[in-house]
Amino acid sequence: MNKGVITIDKWVRVILAYRYSLSRPAQVEQSTIGDEAKIVLTKLAKVVAAMDGPAAERPRTALTKAEDSRLAATLVSATGDLKSANLLSAAGNEKRARDVFQDLAKLLQPARDNLEVMKQAVRDLEKAIAQQKEVKEETKQATQPKAEKTEVAEAEKKQAEVVDKTDSIREDVEKAAPKAAEELKAAVEKQQEARAQLQDPAPKRTPQNEPVATEKQEQALAKMAEAKQTLEKQIAIAEAQQQKPKDKLADLKELKKKVEPVAVVLLLPMFFTYSGLNTRLDMVNNLEMLGIALVVLAASCLGKFGACWAAARATGEDNRTALAVGALMNSRGLMELIIINIGLQKGIIQPALFSVLVLMAIVTTLMASPIFELVYGRHARAKGELGGIAKGE
Repeated sequence: MNKGVITIDKWVRVILAYRYSLSRPAQVEQSTIGDEAKIVLTKLAKVVAAMDGPAAERPRTALTKAEDSRLAATLVSATGDLKSANLLSAAGNEKRARDVFQDLAKLLQPARDNLEVMKQAVRDLEKAIAQQKEVKEETKQATQPKAEKTEVAEAEKKQAEVVDKTDSIREDVEKAAPKAAEELKAAVEKQQEARAQLQDPAPKRTPQNEPVATEKQEQALAKMAEAKQTLEKQIAIAEAQQQKPKDKLADLKELKKKVEPVAVVLLLPMFFTYSGLNTRLDMVNNLEMLGIALVVLAASCLGKFGACWAAARATGEDNRTALAVGALMNSRGLMELIIINIGLQKGIIQPALFSVLVLMAIVTTLMASPIFELVYGRHARAKGELGGIAKGE
């Protein structure tokens, strides 16, 4: 009895030693990864501390992600699990660390536009589709009656890898291509259903339900193909938009061509008619109001005619040219009418003052051409200067 106990104990020690020997290379690699990760995280913290502004946002988010997910502690735990031959726990910690590393890589990589994101997603999706097809073929072999349990476990493991890749692609295109992301989400669901079938205990797998896993995988492939087509369509649209030059000035000119006929033929006459209907000339029918109208007219001429003449003289123009500038600038038009109409609607000015201002706008506009002709036009025409300008010489 004692001999048997000793023999069993010996075998247990041998098995544990063998498992330890298998996990020892993994311990070294895992420990190395943990040490390198600490160095990288320390450098990242220094980079974040030295940066500010929008450029620091992504590195700071990555550092916070690493701290919140306890990346360093997870790597230490994975190493400890390998040392104690707790392979299942080690695998779980390694998977969590791997997921965090992938998230950090996405955060720290240079910002990409939607077009580049979709192109990369198509390349990754092509590889994932090829891998899913391989897993499907392995699943067919693994679900045969004479297949070993290890074949099923291997097929399930590879299916899990495809699930991770497909879901990672979905996360990448979630903002750039929401429809493709939904299709990839459906593909992941089918892949998970296939995994569930492969994880079922052996007694549950019968000739009747053996094809279920491969059917789910086929459905996943169909959804992945749909997502790829969706991405390719959006890429074609985005590239077409990039090739078309964005001439904002041309767009504005095109818009002007469409709006101008309506504005000139319909809206502008209606506005002038509305302004005319608001003008009450019967309120400017006494000496007091006529005096106010003359004062307003004089002030307006002094404000524009006089000011523009003075500005032209100050810049070195001769007196005749300065008078011509003042005469042309003295006219009032649409803008003034818009302002005084708003003032009348808001109650800032009364109908009487509105009528005076309309008269002032009409008079100064009508007097612009005769005064220009008087002070500049005929003299310039006699010298041939105005004629030359008119002919585009």
